[in-house]
Amino acid sequence: MRDPRPFISAKGATTTTGTNHENPRVLFILGPTGTGKSSLAVSLAKRFNGEIINADAIQLYQGLPIITNKISVEEQQGIPHHLLGVIGLEEEAWTVHRYVREARRVIGEVHERGRLPVVCGGTGYYSHAILCGGALLAQEEKIDGGEEEESSEAEVDGHAGGGIEEAKKRWPILAASSEEMHAALKRLDPDMADTWHPKDYRRVQRSLEICLRTGRKVSEIYQEQKEADDTTLNYDPLLLWLQAEDGVLKARLDARVHDMVKNGLFEEALTLAQFEASQTARGRAVDKTRGIWVSIGYKETQNWTTAQLARSDEPIETAKQSPLAQSCIEAVQAGTRQYAKRQERYIRVSFAKSLQRACSSERLFLLDGTDLSKFHSDLVPEAAQLTQAWLSDDALPDPSSLSSLAAETFAKVRGGSPQRSMRVKHFCEVCKRTLMTEHEWEVHMNGRGHKRAVAGRKKHEAALQYIEKRGRREASEVRVESEGESIML
Repeated sequence: MRDPRPFISAKGATTTTGTNHENPRVLFILGPTGTGKSSLAVSLAKRFNGEIINADAIQLYQGLPIITNKISVEEQQGIPHHLLGVIGLEEEAWTVHRYVREARRVIGEVHERGRLPVVCGGTGYYSHAILCGGALLAQEEKIDGGEEEESSEAEVDGHAGGGIEEAKKRWPILAASSEEMHAALKRLDPDMADTWHPKDYRRVQRSLEICLRTGRKVSEIYQEQKEADDTTLNYDPLLLWLQAEDGVLKARLDARVHDMVKNGLFEEALTLAQFEASQTARGRAVDKTRGIWVSIGYKETQNWTTAQLARSDEPIETAKQSPLAQSCIEAVQAGTRQYAKRQERYIRVSFAKSLQRACSSERLFLLDGTDLSKFHSDLVPEAAQLTQAWLSDDALPDPSSLSSLAAETFAKVRGGSPQRSMRVKHFCEVCKRTLMTEHEWEVHMNGRGHKRAVAGRKKHEAALQYIEKRGRREASEVRVESEGESIML
């Protein structure tokens, strides 16, 4: 007979990583989009009597299976999935506090059933807040005085809480252009203004909103977040981080977007646009800076859906072949690639660092999913072996030893090159461009475009100097001739 609570270790036992076994066990599956997280979660849940808790902010929404890339009922293979499709389109977006509260409730219920909670999803901040949430969430409350919102790092994942429409009514500057808001932010918090690009509308608006709500500098609040004590973990975790080589993942994501188009991406985007239009017609404001409205696959296709709503007589299959549709597809591909990069960076820079401070780095394992043909033959068994060792309190291997990709990535986590990613604003007078990090500045200064612009500017300046010199010479000659005429007279 199965132990009714087989995944909660004996009280008081501690590991060499500093993790306390008084905490119940939770398995976390992390990683960028397109790495096979959902498939691995189902495989491990089947093997270890688990239930899956969604940790993807967009997949919280009902319907829209293509835009949200939601796992189908067939793919779930009978494994219970929680917090999947629980928010209606007309409902307010969840705050991170609301999500963590619901997730912890479900985790507790799964434990009560004697099963293993498997937290799986691409919103790294959600998993991070579940595991290390005491310090993170305490700092979040300071931002809005109880109006729970996600932090700037969470906004990198593209999902923030609601309340902006109310804030715009209270502070009209929040409805202004990005440049105007940036100027206002610079007056209130120069350090934070220098952190964001003047055209980064959502981050500039969010920082300004926090300043106005709290009467404090956002830079000070985020510094407190960085210094917060996140060394206490809420659970006894094993974290499986799926990753793939950059070039391979980019090609995989581009191909997946084409599959999404075949499966009805444009039709789904049009349905969402029609819902938005119906809400607007009823006088219900739609906050398009939050939740499902900022999902990749919808915002990039808005030009196409707007055209379709205006020309309802054009067959949708014809419209999907138009140049406008093709440009939308390319935008979705680019957005997906950028999102995957941000997901990876959050785990590497923020989540992994928290585990280091909690002396639990040895619980984070990177699994190389570059070769999908070996996913079920190699990666899944490797993940199962790690999970079994964790549950049995057996020795776990060195995370860097699993693959060359793991060794390379964890070397960045341990050492890294913080000066290359630090936000330091530079403005190129030649190209009239603002660059936000030392790395971006280096790339720009060494880029062909900048060098061509410099060469062009030098030619232009040389031409101006030549014209000026020639003008002075001609003026001198005229003066000499004039003086000669005067002498003759």
